[in-house]
Amino acid sequence: MKYGILTILAGLALVAPLPAFATSGDDESLNHVEKRFERLDRDHDGRVTMSELERARGGCFRRSDRNRDSHLDPAEFADMLHDVSRSVADRRFATLDANDDERLGYDEFMARPAGLFGLIDSNGDGVLTLAEARSFKRGIE
Repeated sequence: MKYGILTILAGLALVAPLPAFATSGDDESLNHVEKRFERLDRDHDGRVTMSELERARGGCFRRSDRNRDSHLDPAEFADMLHDVSRSVADRRFATLDANDDERLGYDEFMARPAGLFGLIDSNGDGVLTLAEARSFKRGIE
């Protein structure tokens, strides 16, 4: 199963939606990873912390909640993941929808990145580097 680094890094924010990290393994895809990483790295220190990821993912949630009801419905979620098919977006939505109410609350949306962050953080130091993001990307293809 493939995970979008923005499902992972936005994931995991996600960041102008993070899910776009998982596409193909060519140079274009790795360049995409670099661009997403740079957006997540708010202080430009070459590392992405969980705090930076959460901030980006929270912003993504707020921008995507078009009707301002503090929830994402399947259409809002799919629009956020503009670079994946609707069927992929629907599967990701179902994975995040912990209470099966067809709406993602903020807590549901924010819950997943911590585990994914740990998968990408290969040396366990609590921060992500571009090298780790690229390595993870190659490994999920």
